[in-house]
Amino acid sequence: MLSWAVNLLALVAVNSGTVVSDLSPREAEVWQRLQKGFVTLENTGVPSGTAALIDPSGLFIAHRSSISGPVLEGRLSSGRTIRFVSIGQDSLTKLVLLQAQNWRAEFGFPVRVPDGDEAGHGMVFAVLPSGPIRAAFTKLNRPGFVQAERRVIPLNEVQFEAPLDGCAGALLVDEDGELLGVLGATLSRNGIQDALNMSNSQARAGGAVPFLNNVQGRGPAYAPGPVERILKGQQRMGPSDLMVAYSAGVTVLKKVVDGFRSPDHHVGYPSLGLLCKDTPGGGALVQAVQPDSPADRAKIQPGDILLSIAGEQIRNQVDFALVMLRQTAGDKILVHFHRNNRSIVQEVIVGHS
Repeated sequence: MLSWAVNLLALVAVNSGTVVSDLSPREAEVWQRLQKGFVTLENTGVPSGTAALIDPSGLFIAHRSSISGPVLEGRLSSGRTIRFVSIGQDSLTKLVLLQAQNWRAEFGFPVRVPDGDEAGHGMVFAVLPSGPIRAAFTKLNRPGFVQAERRVIPLNEVQFEAPLDGCAGALLVDEDGELLGVLGATLSRNGIQDALNMSNSQARAGGAVPFLNNVQGRGPAYAPGPVERILKGQQRMGPSDLMVAYSAGVTVLKKVVDGFRSPDHHVGYPSLGLLCKDTPGGGALVQAVQPDSPADRAKIQPGDILLSIAGEQIRNQVDFALVMLRQTAGDKILVHFHRNNRSIVQEVIVGHS
């Protein structure tokens, strides 16, 4: 069995100009069309990451590992230098919103985030400061637990040839110009077996992959379980060492982008205002209800066992978290729960965190 270690992407060094993109003529042609949606971020003239244009007004999205300070510069594919200011962030995904200064719409074309949770059809590129490389999604929507936020989110696994320059905050885009993810963690083969044993046992039990803190003193990092290929990309991968990495799922990414594009640039996640845990008999046991929350107004109480939300079965707390991520604040949904052997269905208006 391979031993895998978990590394925070922010710790992967990025150097300027040492990786030459090895795209096929067809891939290079596609990238030529897509590149006006991206910018190379720089710190004192040295590339530090990449950002994607999400709005014609000059709003860009990047992983915080690519951000060196409140003000930074970036270089467009045309060679033009742009100054950026950080104006928002999402603590759950560690994504940052940047505003380009003196931006004009003709400078670039915004990327799109697809509806739904599918990803990885056709060509997929991991966009690095040194250029794009081919990538392939290998597992979609694997539950991952973000410990600091006490939330479960879907993670997508992606593989690509290991770049010499590192891959901190690389952006994932397909040939249709759809932004599919921003890398948040990688795996390497020099491992922390104890962390993996814990991760693998939880994965086999159907639970969420934990988001570990301070692995070997390196800060927070995803701790995925064994690599399992369930979806093969349509591109040939080369002979170099394979890198395995993870990004938040498309459902979460879309909520972040929609929030960043809103007038107040706030990212709000759908919420009922309750905490729950697994229960041996199945369902999610309500532990606490926030006062004046949607759950409180619907008379849901601690001790109730959630069985379905909006028609989707709730078998455990992971199901609860993932089903809630698919809801929209303001929608009316039906919540089915048990209380003292009574079956209750209650209408609830979804709130937001």
